Amino acid sequence: MTRNKKLGLAALAVVFLAINVDGISRRFRKRTHFAVASVPQLAYPRCAGDDAGAPSQGESLLSSSLVALPMAVDRGAWERFDLRARGCHRVVTVHRESPREVVDGEVVYDESMRPIRAWRRIGKPSPRGIQYDTRTYEFRTPFVTVTRVEPNGRRSYEELRPKAKPTIVLAPSNAGVITWIQSARLSEGGRVEAWVLDLRDPLERAWRSTLRREPDMNVEGLGRVRVYALDEESYFVDEQDRVIGTLSGMRDPSRIGQTLPAEFDGQLPAEPWR
Repeated sequence: MTRNKKLGLAALAVVFLAINVDGISRRFRKRTHFAVASVPQLAYPRCAGDDAGAPSQGESLLSSSLVALPMAVDRGAWERFDLRARGCHRVVTVHRESPREVVDGEVVYDESMRPIRAWRRIGKPSPRGIQYDTRTYEFRTPFVTVTRVEPNGRRSYEELRPKAKPTIVLAPSNAGVITWIQSARLSEGGRVEAWVLDLRDPLERAWRSTLRREPDMNVEGLGRVRVYALDEESYFVDEQDRVIGTLSGMRDPSRIGQTLPAEFDGQLPAEPWR
């Protein structure tokens, strides 16, 4: 065989592997999602003495906002994150928008920051307007359960059965890692592992993950920051454990002279307690 033919065959082999690597990994990946006919529909978490109507707004404990720089991986994206004390619960709410989708999320924790319930709504543009995929995640059951409501209103149910029940929830945003950072309180060089329910991707994952704290560093426009690493992303964090930037190009808008844009989907605020 000539040298050119050998190079051509090698290139085809690389393309074949690139196309099939996801399928190969899926075949050997342990299954965690199990479809079931129904799951318990538990009431929205409430504290003793709460009224039956909408939960109170509570007290804001920490908030964070991020916008994408012009050269960011996720151009045009922005998000806001809020952690509030609502009676006996701690509640995280997030709103994220990008040219591809709009995402709302809520995670309800107890006072020890153990997850009780999570909720996520992803809206994607379509010829008929924005179509929403809504999911509720229940932690008060033996397995974490998922109730999914599709754009056409059809419901389906799943149980998540990893080796251990997740104790960390990553809300669907870059700032969603804040609650893990706050609970871990790592020193430079420290690391911690936990079973995580990751809501950042359209298909949620329950898996064992590692949060690491890298050496502090100076970042242009942000100054001296703490650096945490999770998966392929690095997060720049201030002394209050607020995420103020990411390696992929998200930044706190107040530090780059910007404000958050107005919401574009025109929907009423999400009411996951309903």
